[in-house]
Amino acid sequence: MVGAFPADLDQPRGGVESATVALTRALGGLSVEIDVVCAASADRGQVGTQITGFGSVVFVTPSPHAVSRESNINRTVHDMWNSGGYDCLHLQGVARVGPRVPNRVLTVHGIIEKDARFESSRAVRFVRRHSIVRREVLARNSEPNIIVIDDYVTTMLPHLRSRRVWEIRNAVSDTYFEVVSCLRKPDLVFAGRIIERKDVLGLVEAFHLVVGTRPDARLLLVGPGVESEYGRLVVSEVSHLGLTDRVLFLGELTELELAGLLARSSCLVLAARQETAPMVIGEALATGTPIVACDVGGVRAMVGKAGVVVRAGSPEEFAAGICRVLNEPLLFQPYTRPASQFYEARRVAEQTLLAYNTITRM
Repeated sequence: MVGAFPADLDQPRGGVESATVALTRALGGLSVEIDVVCAASADRGQVGTQITGFGSVVFVTPSPHAVSRESNINRTVHDMWNSGGYDCLHLQGVARVGPRVPNRVLTVHGIIEKDARFESSRAVRFVRRHSIVRREVLARNSEPNIIVIDDYVTTMLPHLRSRRVWEIRNAVSDTYFEVVSCLRKPDLVFAGRIIERKDVLGLVEAFHLVVGTRPDARLLLVGPGVESEYGRLVVSEVSHLGLTDRVLFLGELTELELAGLLARSSCLVLAARQETAPMVIGEALATGTPIVACDVGGVRAMVGKAGVVVRAGSPEEFAAGICRVLNEPLLFQPYTRPASQFYEARRVAEQTLLAYNTITRM
């Protein structure tokens, strides 16, 4: 398996890492042995091979240059595959690497050409659109075996329907299903990177409107990015609106810490301007937590009756949605757990194993 993977299995960064960890653990429970190849994170200092309960994780030497990093990963994947002993090559969101063998499958986690529009600078947008994005799109469009995490992917990329396609949701860690819900505080949880695409500034503006009618509410921001240029803008806006004591920047949490936080909060809030099928929605559903989110990507179908979905870019509508969930939680909580069953890790692993078996028999 090739893709993003954390050095600390209990503290993944981002949705793809969370989904990959949950899936590999569940596949291990089905006696599938998996070796994972990923780029080591320079700031976490992990390089080399890490033995796990499901196989091993090979962290490839990090590089600040995307092309060099990709080349290092590609070389490692080719060497491992050529050594023999593997039945299937599973690419998690990256189609540009690995040998072009028949028994490989790509999971499409997002629409990269849409996500690239929200990079942090014009220079980065240009580079990504005209190099990495272009090569990834070409590689993705030539894949014969595709796993999509949501029907939204095939809606946006209808040509994929001509391939062998499996719709399999991302796996959510058992930790979120096992946490016990308790008395919920009027806390709103955002979990994700503090970046422009997530529109955290718009979320803060909406929260400012909420505080006018619910002064007991708090906004808890979980995730990295507060030190970035955009993150500093968010901190400045929080101060400007007089919300310093109401908005807390919690940084990165472990899965257990985030699960506990969701289980004692009133709702998850996600004001993103571009998403595909956000992992954190599945995680919130598993903890019995309602959601307020913008109507982008596959969000509406994921939330269903377990929350409120509003028009993107409208702080007023978002604030109204938050107030509705805070004031009438019993309208939404009963729908959260039933909706979460599609993300149960063992169920996802069984579906993935069926895909593997189909591919290897061809």
